[in-house]
Amino acid sequence: MAKPAQADNPVEQLRKHERFWLPDGNIVIQLDDIRFRVHRSWLAQHSKRIAALLPSGGGDDGRFKQITLDFSGMLKATDFETLLMFYENPGDYRYAIEPLTLMSLIRAATSLYFDSDRVWLVKELEVLWRSSLEEPAANPESPAA
Repeated sequence: MAKPAQADNPVEQLRKHERFWLPDGNIVIQLDDIRFRVHRSWLAQHSKRIAALLPSGGGDDGRFKQITLDFSGMLKATDFETLLMFYENPGDYRYAIEPLTLMSLIRAATSLYFDSDRVWLVKELEVLWRSSLEEPAANPESPAA
């Protein structure tokens, strides 16, 4: 009995992220069997970890070169997706960030060394989790009548 043909290259077996596979992206990040194709310059600007992994110098004479970085085991695809969604529409998070989303953003910012963003996100977490139970809540509920 013949077996179905499988890709020889394991990268071909990974699926492309449905939202963050950008046609003009030039860096591929692999996480949890998902590939994200995004903009190298944007990631390098925000992430010290990614900037350190990329080849230095810009001598690519204008030709497209796709770079693949595998962060599997270091970062979850859902956390990276949350980070990309945050940057895509930061206004959605202006007034409140759900605790699970906030934790996901902190994990991604920590793993990728988005240092300035991590500082802000941790401050947001500290607002949610008071250091003392004696302190009043920021928005106490009114007592039932």
